Amino acid sequence: MTDKSDESAEEPEAETKERLIVEIDDEEEAETTEAPAVDADQPRQVTLTVRSLTIGLGVVLLAIALGVGGYFVGKGTGEDLDAARAEGTAAGKKAGTLKGARQGFKTGFRKGKTKGYDNAYGPAYKSSYVKAYEDAGLDAPEKSEIEVPDP
Repeated sequence: MTDKSDESAEEPEAETKERLIVEIDDEEEAETTEAPAVDADQPRQVTLTVRSLTIGLGVVLLAIALGVGGYFVGKGTGEDLDAARAEGTAAGKKAGTLKGARQGFKTGFRKGKTKGYDNAYGPAYKSSYVKAYEDAGLDAPEKSEIEVPDP
């Protein structure tokens, strides 16, 4: 171990772009030395250590475990989804049948009333017209000559 207490206490200038490396020996004394200067033109070299590889592998394994766990949780709750879908379909059919019957009855009633009115009004008007003439003692016109007004 070398003793460079005067030189190691000084900090390198910012312009030199040098790094400080701290080495600790068995005697628990720290020694600071200057690393070689890093050129701005050269890319920084990445060094892989056992610790960084272990952390990276742990993160990958954790992600895989979470993905597999999520798959099984989602697949395991599929029966509940099928039961809910069947229950919703049955409730929808029932509600649709009731609504369709209500609306269908109203629409059918209106159309039936209109059609029945159209079929019955004209002949009834003509019959009443002829009867009114006969009750008055006059000669009634032919039913084909009578014009039926719009109701």
